[in-house]
Amino acid sequence: MTNAIETATSRIRDCGQKELQLLRELRVKQAELAAAEQSAGDQYLESSTTGGVDSVLRIQAEIAAIGRAINSCRARRLQAVEQKLAAEIQELRERAGASRQQADSIHAKTAPLLASLKEIEGVNHVPQGTSHSSNAASMAGLLERQAADLEQRGIRRDRQIHVDNVRSSDDLVIAVLEDASDGPSAVEILRWCELCDPNGAFSDRERSYRLTVVDGVIDYASSYAQVDSLRPALPINGTFTTDAADRNQGRFRAPISMRPPKRPAPAAPVAPPEPPAAAPPETEAPTGGQLVSVDQFFGHAARRGKSA
Repeated sequence: MTNAIETATSRIRDCGQKELQLLRELRVKQAELAAAEQSAGDQYLESSTTGGVDSVLRIQAEIAAIGRAINSCRARRLQAVEQKLAAEIQELRERAGASRQQADSIHAKTAPLLASLKEIEGVNHVPQGTSHSSNAASMAGLLERQAADLEQRGIRRDRQIHVDNVRSSDDLVIAVLEDASDGPSAVEILRWCELCDPNGAFSDRERSYRLTVVDGVIDYASSYAQVDSLRPALPINGTFTTDAADRNQGRFRAPISMRPPKRPAPAAPVAPPEPPAAAPPETEAPTGGQLVSVDQFFGHAARRGKSA
């Protein structure tokens, strides 16, 4: 199971890095499209020809393909998250089974000895301290409960991501996408980063991020970027608003009014409908033209009275 967990973790990491790479390619293509559309417009203005339209259509098709690739990449990443969770649950249950087997093995060895001791002493033996078999049984129960908790909780959709001492928002994107949870996309993370720094003041300054994810969506109220080099040298004067307090501490937040709507939780799998019960076999009608009673028709024996 350890290999399965490592394989799933590697897939999550690869999908996260690939998603960010595809997003970079998408932005490049979007810039190319804007330039191609402008060139096609200028060409038509000068000569009333549409030769530049082919280039526009080609880039539009490439952008659509990249968008579909990003969707597929996110679907594969979520599948890897599910596989990692299943492997972790299976590993816990295997460890619980091993501990349970260890407890049973110890008990099988000590049971006849304790029976002999009871026969000699006339009383049950009470061990001092905790026995090895009790420790193993307790560990088995603990691991079984952990597996049941993971199975009931499912894929995590609430997380807190801390990234310190970085100089690019890409580091935050990778940290979120490599986490084994169902969270925001690279587009959503970068949008939040841009809203925190609308004027590009961060540049390549060292910063830290505190990102809270609730129901798979960034919680703008409790998430912020910490940039100590942008803290004012003197305390901010005037009205001591929440925004002023944040800037005074070098914290930058995205406007709460810009936060995205909550995403619904994945629908639970629907069990297939049970097949309809087979109809009872039909009773054959009596033959020979003889009249029978209702009870005889349905196979019930006729009631007989007591003889005198």
